Amino acid sequence: MNTLQPSPEPIGIFVLAAAGSWSGTVEAQGPDHIRVRFQPGVGQDAPSLTVGERVECSLVDGSRRHNSTGKVLKQSDSVAWIQVPATWTQREQRAAQRAAVGFSVTYDYLGETYVGRCLNVSVGGMRLRVPSPPAESSRLRVKFVLPGETRAVSTEAQVIRLSDSCEEKQQYEVGLKFSGIVPELGAYLATVLHVQSAP
Repeated sequence: MNTLQPSPEPIGIFVLAAAGSWSGTVEAQGPDHIRVRFQPGVGQDAPSLTVGERVECSLVDGSRRHNSTGKVLKQSDSVAWIQVPATWTQREQRAAQRAAVGFSVTYDYLGETYVGRCLNVSVGGMRLRVPSPPAESSRLRVKFVLPGETRAVSTEAQVIRLSDSCEEKQQYEVGLKFSGIVPELGAYLATVLHVQSAP
C-alpha cells in the first residue's frame, strides 16, 4: 500500500457493509486508500470486515453527498484500511468533514434546555458532548437535524452511559439510547444513516 498522510482534521465517514453500517473518522489518506477508525454507536460493536469485501463509503457536504465504493484492504480492531478511487479527492473529503461530524443537539432535562455536540449517531442512539451532565438512567427529549437534511428529529432518549473524562474542561460525554421511536421515524433514520451511501 502507498504511504498515507494524516488528515489535517478528523473527517467524518459512514461505511455500509454487508453486516451493517458504521460511522467513523478518516485518520489518514493516500492517493488510492484511506485509514478509517470506526466509532460504533451506542450498543453497537465495531465491524468485523473481510479482506477484499466491498463497502459503500459516504461523506456529507452540506446538501451534497460524496459516495464511493471501496474495497477492504485490512482491519485491526476498530481501524480499517479501505481502497477508494483516486477521483475521490482530498479536497472533497476536507469539505465534507465539517457537515459530517459535530452537529448540534438540544436536549430538555428537568425543565431546562441545553445544547450538546453529537460525537456519533446510529438508529438506536447517539453519543453527545455536553456542558451539563444529566443523571445516569434519566430520560431526556433530544432534538436535532442530521447533516444534509432539513427534517427536525425529536424523540425521547435514556442516558445509559456518562463520562467526565473529556479533553475539554467542564464537558461530559453522554451515551443515549433512543426510546419510543415510532416506525415512521425509525424508517427515516435508517434511510438517512444506512442508505445515504447508495449511488
